[in-house]
Amino acid sequence: MRVFELRHYQRNHADMKFAVVVSCSNNWLPFAGATCLSAVRNGTSGCDFFIISDRDGDIDLSRFAEKVSEVAGKSIAICEVDRTVLSAIRMGHHPQSKFYRLAIDSHIASRYDRVLYLDSDILVLRSLVPLLNAELHEFPLGAVLSLAYVQAKLSAQPEIAEAGLCRDDYYFNSGVMLFDWKKTLDADLIGEVRRHLSEKTYPKLADQDALNVVLAKRWYPLPLNFNSTKFTAGLIVSPTIRHFTGRSKPWLSCFHRNDAPHRETYRKALNALGAEHLFERGPSPAIRLMREKLQQAIKPVRYVFRALRTLLSPSGSEKDKLWKLGKKSAAIDFMTSHFTFGEDQLYRYRDDRDVSRLTIPE
Repeated sequence: MRVFELRHYQRNHADMKFAVVVSCSNNWLPFAGATCLSAVRNGTSGCDFFIISDRDGDIDLSRFAEKVSEVAGKSIAICEVDRTVLSAIRMGHHPQSKFYRLAIDSHIASRYDRVLYLDSDILVLRSLVPLLNAELHEFPLGAVLSLAYVQAKLSAQPEIAEAGLCRDDYYFNSGVMLFDWKKTLDADLIGEVRRHLSEKTYPKLADQDALNVVLAKRWYPLPLNFNSTKFTAGLIVSPTIRHFTGRSKPWLSCFHRNDAPHRETYRKALNALGAEHLFERGPSPAIRLMREKLQQAIKPVRYVFRALRTLLSPSGSEKDKLWKLGKKSAAIDFMTSHFTFGEDQLYRYRDDRDVSRLTIPE
């Protein structure tokens, strides 16, 4: 058995140099700016900020860098992506901007000790200092386990085989990655991922799958509050980072009801950056309530259809088992039975069960 302590060990790295990096396409620059603003405003000012983007849109990089730096009260550098290092990647149907984070070693100097990568659909809700100082136990990378992948693993879905991972490997969400930068550069880990993608394509999650395959068993699991997604948003009492995965985003009219508290943050940030037109007004509360009631009303009907489909399948009992395990609640049950957390990382779940050691079977 492999056992990981998810208790948050923190060292005081007062003499370390930190960098926070966000990557995005040109038309997503305002959202990347909102990510940086949220980090600065929550007490993460003692590090350098970078945004890696392109000139393929209407936003002028120099002017936007001046604007976001003025609003943040801190210099935020915007780098035009070095496309040459990405030229050999087999991108398939994915846009090139999806792979910009694989060019960070071309833009971030070796003088930094830790480099924190963030996706551009993230809000920082608390100071990043504990994350930047997290103990990585000699691993070159720290990341957060993907609960969505635990779902797939439990229900024996084909994502595991498609990604090229072994059955016993665990999978991280690449929206938040903390690099020991010197170890990463010395081993050329990001270059290794690029070379892997020049030989193989991944139809679903592209670079995230490649990162997990290449860095399998070379990353250390960080507490869930450092990358709270829609799968774990209800479990974590005080998330440090809220990651809005999926198609619904807080700035869109089709936002998820759990993301409603963050809409005002995005509205203010986009207004400050001169991109208020990107914030979509949602339906009135009365219409949203009506929609939610309708969804609740049809939920039993959906369950009946799923049950019928399960019973009529060739291997009914096995399909029924997979159907139940594939539900989010099953993944949460797995987490609470196999993963336990230290007293400094409290998680909320139904009957407020708290657990303190993460055990990964080998």
